Amino acid sequence: MVLCTGAFPGKHRSRQSMNKKTLSESDICDKFIRPAMERAGWSGMDQIYSQYPLRAGRMVVRGRQARRDAATVLRADYALFHKINIPLAVVEAKDNNHAMGAGMAQAINYGQLLEVPFCFSSNGDGFVFRDATLANGILERNLTLDEFPSPTELWARYCPWKGWTNAIRQVSNTFIQLMISSTGFLKMLLELHKGIGAKHVNVGDLRTAVIPLPPFAEQSRIVARVESLRRLCADLRQRLAARQTVQTLLAEALVQSVCD
Repeated sequence: MVLCTGAFPGKHRSRQSMNKKTLSESDICDKFIRPAMERAGWSGMDQIYSQYPLRAGRMVVRGRQARRDAATVLRADYALFHKINIPLAVVEAKDNNHAMGAGMAQAINYGQLLEVPFCFSSNGDGFVFRDATLANGILERNLTLDEFPSPTELWARYCPWKGWTNAIRQVSNTFIQLMISSTGFLKMLLELHKGIGAKHVNVGDLRTAVIPLPPFAEQSRIVARVESLRRLCADLRQRLAARQTVQTLLAEALVQSVCD
């Protein structure tokens, strides 16, 4: 038996030797763009959203049935979030037969819809980065795949652009969870859907909904108060259950004494 220790032809080709011109836009996204964002520190779980819906599609009515034309839904290739409900940037991708900045016009349009200052366009070779905050005095510049900015870097530019103070920049995850699970927040989302159809809440509604954000100290105070009330309610439920148990035992004892 002869063992071959060399690599098989065509196996384990590096990305540098890969012919990008033969790859589809989807392949460019999967092999180059998304990995570059993840290497920069963006979380694929809760910060990177692919095919992010920006505008609902056209409604098609046929007889008594109505449906949304999926082909007319406006989507960004990627939307980047600092945290839930806080979008930072959009990324538009093209295949490698296009120039690196070929998607910038679309990215700017999508950025305006999402109300974010950062737009990226890529063909897999690198990125064209448009920074409307002008934090360093440069509107557009080219980046390599390894120069994609981190969430911390964009957040540091975004907050002054929004006019947020240091106190407002801090966000409590527990406070956000309390807000989006409240009855008032759900009612607000349902009111976005007008018409006679069945009302429902989808992920796009949740990501684009506006959440009032007080200073961090106030967020902490609200969270502490709610948790205190929850503990009080749990204690009351426990006492009520114990009292009902005692009442049941007394009733059974009374019935037993009568029967005896």
